[in-house]
Amino acid sequence: MSDRRLLFYNDSRHYYLYCYDPPISLADVRAPVDELLGTRVDTLVYGSGPGATVFHHTRVGEIWGERFDGFDTMYAYRAAENIQSLIKRGLDPLDVLIDRAHEKDMEFFASLRMANPGPPDTDSVFNSKFNLDHPEWCLRTRSSSSFNYVYPEVRAERFALAEEYVSRYDVDGLELDWVFEPVFFEEGEVEENTPLMTGFVKEIRQAVDKASEEKGRPILLGARVLPTRDGNLAAGLDVPTWIHEGLLDFVVPNFYGSQNLDADFPFEWLVQLTRETECKVYPALQARIQGDDPVLHGHDYSVGTHMAEKGHYHAGAAAYWDKGADGIYLPWFRYPNGANQQILSEIHDPAILREKPKHYVVRRHDDTAAAQGYDSPLPLSLVTGSEAPGQTVRLYIADDAERAHACLKLRLADWSPADSMTVSVNGQPLPAPTRRQRYGYLYDWLEFDLPSGALRRGTNEVGMAMHGRPPRLDGQVTVESVEVVVTYSTVMPEAD
Repeated sequence: MSDRRLLFYNDSRHYYLYCYDPPISLADVRAPVDELLGTRVDTLVYGSGPGATVFHHTRVGEIWGERFDGFDTMYAYRAAENIQSLIKRGLDPLDVLIDRAHEKDMEFFASLRMANPGPPDTDSVFNSKFNLDHPEWCLRTRSSSSFNYVYPEVRAERFALAEEYVSRYDVDGLELDWVFEPVFFEEGEVEENTPLMTGFVKEIRQAVDKASEEKGRPILLGARVLPTRDGNLAAGLDVPTWIHEGLLDFVVPNFYGSQNLDADFPFEWLVQLTRETECKVYPALQARIQGDDPVLHGHDYSVGTHMAEKGHYHAGAAAYWDKGADGIYLPWFRYPNGANQQILSEIHDPAILREKPKHYVVRRHDDTAAAQGYDSPLPLSLVTGSEAPGQTVRLYIADDAERAHACLKLRLADWSPADSMTVSVNGQPLPAPTRRQRYGYLYDWLEFDLPSGALRRGTNEVGMAMHGRPPRLDGQVTVESVEVVVTYSTVMPEAD
């Protein structure tokens, strides 16, 4: 399928095998496929298990829970019993899902976590006997207890699982997930071992090509990678070389952690890298929003996080298509429910999104993301003074500036209406706020109705300059959130 548009990731756990009481029915086994029917999802990506162990009938790895006689959590018990109940019926959970996907004309990609971070001194269902038996192969100078990829035995353990997916199962593609716990070498030894990792990816490519030849049909190889070029190289992942040497058929820039939906997600470097290649770019569109009315959503006052809604998905997807994505990858989409089914029937096509209402939200700083070169200026403390330079926040807009109606929303902490502050969009000063809403002593929302043409399609700059504060008020104003809401007016023709 060359025109793959919408890829949906199911991690096999949180909305699946953790949830069903054993013994699981065949109808429930097929749920990851069946719940997507009627949407525009064309590819199911399935992460079978947490990484160290898997949720299918592997012959080369370890099945979740098979070493244990009992479990102290319900989710662990359910998953283990459900897997074994299928195996006892002569069924492999992975085969059942693959067959169902193909029956419904849906592609099936298996996803394999390349880190194996179970602590070598603690046994649990999230660990494996391989981990427990070989603490000498674990990292010693890093915060992660993952395996050190300099050891051939470590690479061989992951290779065996990757090879099994493509040779034994009827998958359409294999995704190597390098983003979960992206620490693979000791401190100070990354650069010298980066070619070793490229060689390992080449070995997996060869195994995939061999399986494709034996089955007489193409099997794709892709990779989840970090959002920035420098972040990948710092982890020993030479993604430019992988693409240049034709080792990947698709690449999925992604970030775990805060899971902020971000219209400004920086994947353009991958679009440039793949321009003259067959490799496709499927950036991950995350599932959460930070900064939008945390009080209303009952979360932490200063941060606030909640599941993204339709307007957020419309904005993010429109920006992704505008920036050159070949498809959109949904890694943590909360499903099923009726509203989300509508989202899955809209975001695959930029033409459908063109005049949909959109809600752009600038993501906030995350320490882990920043360490990978993926940072944000928010929250932003405004420097006060008559000579203080203005400060800017950038955001990407994928809308027709002349036709759209846009509202800029700023959430400010410690702001006073007596402050002397200038707000601008792309250098154009704005008049006084159109609306103001205060949330107790915590913060204020200021809303500015933007004049036609103030925004532009592409990157925009929101400028803020704090010229002076009331006497005896010395603290700084903090910009907690910058958002743009875009709507369109539809004029209906008069009846004859």
